[in-house]
Amino acid sequence: GSEPKLKNRAGELGAPAQEIDDLDDAADVKTAAIQLVIRHDKDLPDDQRAELMKLSIKEPAPATEKKVEPRNTETAGLGTEEWGNTFGCLEDVAVCFYVGCCFPCSLCDMGSMIGPEVTIGKKKEPAPIFLGCGAQCLNWLSYDLDLCVAAVACPDKCMCFYDINILKAAAVKLNKDSISPGPCEEPCLQVFCCKGCTYCLVYRELKKSAASKSTYGQPEVAEMAR
Repeated sequence: GSEPKLKNRAGELGAPAQEIDDLDDAADVKTAAIQLVIRHDKDLPDDQRAELMKLSIKEPAPATEKKVEPRNTETAGLGTEEWGNTFGCLEDVAVCFYVGCCFPCSLCDMGSMIGPEVTIGKKKEPAPIFLGCGAQCLNWLSYDLDLCVAAVACPDKCMCFYDINILKAAAVKLNKDSISPGPCEEPCLQVFCCKGCTYCLVYRELKKSAASKSTYGQPEVAEMAR
């Protein structure tokens, strides 16, 4: 029934006036009124009681997956975290060997670790695509084409601009306070003078970030052993 009828019915059943008045402050007045009637109607048949109980139980809202808004490289360098040491290759020798010996594969891995939530350039390409094999081929071709043609055909992937955009994407993903990790302040000079070491650093930091997220929230080893 309607809320006023439920209140009247609760009053007829002897529910205290204060409880009836408190219904107006309830988050769901109708549900609270039904529960009040059930509580005070001792002669209510079981089938009707069960039906009213069903009405008083609210179905939980369906769980909705939190949508991650994409972040573009336009926001690169606006974070709060500092970069690590560009020349700290010995921190993870395996990464240095991987990046140095299989650079194309390492770029694909970096794209996956950055993830599709980071978009790159004016076309807003997701990082896994921008660092994928097709994009790498376009970057290599840009060195064989005339500079003007390459700049018009694929400006985001043209020559060293490709490396700069990857550096920006990593800075966005890792919430870095600058685009270049140094020692060169300008990203263009950074990738020109220290390209290998810079990519090793980017891979190391992305790897650490992925590892920390995969273990976040897991119980301590001591607790797991119990």
